[in-house]
Amino acid sequence: MRSLARMIVAAVVIGTLFAPLAASAVVNNADSLTDRGRFLVLLLKSNNDSYTRGAAAHQLIEIGAPAVPLLVSSLSQGDSATKHLTASVLRYIGEPAVPGLIASLRSVSTRPFAGSALIDMGTPAIPYLLGAMQDPVTDMNLERSIAYIFQRMGSRAVPYLVNAMRSKKALAAFTALANIGEPAIPYLMDELKGPDERMVPARVQLGYMGSTNTRLAQVMIPRLMELLEHSEGAITRNGLTASTLLGRIGTPAIPAVEKLLDSKDADSRFKAVTTLGLMHSAARPVLPKLRTMVLSENDPGLREHIRIAIRHIESVGR
Repeated sequence: MRSLARMIVAAVVIGTLFAPLAASAVVNNADSLTDRGRFLVLLLKSNNDSYTRGAAAHQLIEIGAPAVPLLVSSLSQGDSATKHLTASVLRYIGEPAVPGLIASLRSVSTRPFAGSALIDMGTPAIPYLLGAMQDPVTDMNLERSIAYIFQRMGSRAVPYLVNAMRSKKALAAFTALANIGEPAIPYLMDELKGPDERMVPARVQLGYMGSTNTRLAQVMIPRLMELLEHSEGAITRNGLTASTLLGRIGTPAIPAVEKLLDSKDADSRFKAVTTLGLMHSAARPVLPKLRTMVLSENDPGLREHIRIAIRHIESVGR
């Protein structure tokens, strides 16, 4: 009996060691590339040992693009380990696999595996994901899946999305950057300092993010205050951009802006008043201080500017 047991163990060990060679031999004898692919996919989904499946995965990656349709088709089959392995093969094949992986996001059973592969793939997948977000046939579930993928990619995706803001894919890029959130802010702040074709989309994006997400607003406020304070003169493009964005943020930005009202520099006070005026009714808590400033301000031009800001703040709505 012991002798028989030892023979069985030996057979398993030998089979494990030579399984990749056996798989390779059978595949190399196949009549065509398609036949090879079908056979390898079957091995990938089989209950054979990990060595055989690993050898099949390696050869499928070598086949590349021609194997993609078979792999995408089989992604919905087998247990989670098999789906994960299939998605990994597609991820290593790279860009040719991206459309199939995006299509697989539509199915609940394949979505986690396809999504993981796209996240790991990173840059090559981004143009396709943006295109899918812009596609009129894309439903809400697919949009959410793609938004989540961009969120997981984080800062890796941001430079490409920022560039896409100036293209036909602008709407998709705006949505994706809003989902990425904080990692996008430094890139967007740099865009504010560029020419108008770069500054305007970034200003719109930051305005939306800051006015809809208090946490992002808190990240943006110190950067915007630095841009506001370091802009030379009372009215500059950078200063007005910062004032506009701080105005969109509203209430969370009031403490930082209010401090500028006490500055000895008239230009700084002018910038603070402008910003508070752009907040409209959100700046009502600062009205008593502004009314006092009207009486104490020596600069007649600035006094009139304060009166205008007060009227904006006292107006209904924002």
